[in-house]
Amino acid sequence: MDDRRLQQINTREVKRRLGELGIPVVPNPSHIVPVLVGDAALAKEASDMLLSKHHIYVQSINFPTVARGEERLRITPTPGHNNEQIEHLLSSVDAVFTKLNLKRTADWAAIGGRAGVGMPVEVKPEPIWTDKQLGLEDGTAPISLTAGNQGGVMGDAVKIAEQRLTHLLGPGPVVESSATSSA
Repeated sequence: MDDRRLQQINTREVKRRLGELGIPVVPNPSHIVPVLVGDAALAKEASDMLLSKHHIYVQSINFPTVARGEERLRITPTPGHNNEQIEHLLSSVDAVFTKLNLKRTADWAAIGGRAGVGMPVEVKPEPIWTDKQLGLEDGTAPISLTAGNQGGVMGDAVKIAEQRLTHLLGPGPVVESSATSSA
């Protein structure tokens, strides 16, 4: 449960911080952070640049998955991403947006908006998890990771998952997990 909660906390933080940088995040309640680019070639170039220059893999999403003009980058924070990695992601996306001269939220607003970015918001999407469920109200939220820390998946949980998925994995050696208990 802590991993699920930490993924939601990391996602909220990435969305919030991208918003502060003027990076256009398509409003949504999920753990996916869709960053509007609005051009297929530029979305692919941004994805390629993030990988080649910043060592971050982010998918570009183009037509027919999204409408033409709503091409985007799909960022999915995980509970295993630590604070330093999140900072690296944020500064890298900002640098790519600057280098490619991609539209920021204010630019989208100036032309009437697109895909919910830069548009008047009638109803703001509520996060799937409430602050109470995440433990943000009572101080029980999982601690964000810093460099060198591992996630909170318990070793027993990994073994149980491997046993349940053996029929999918097929025969072969089971790799020992390096996950440790965070209790």
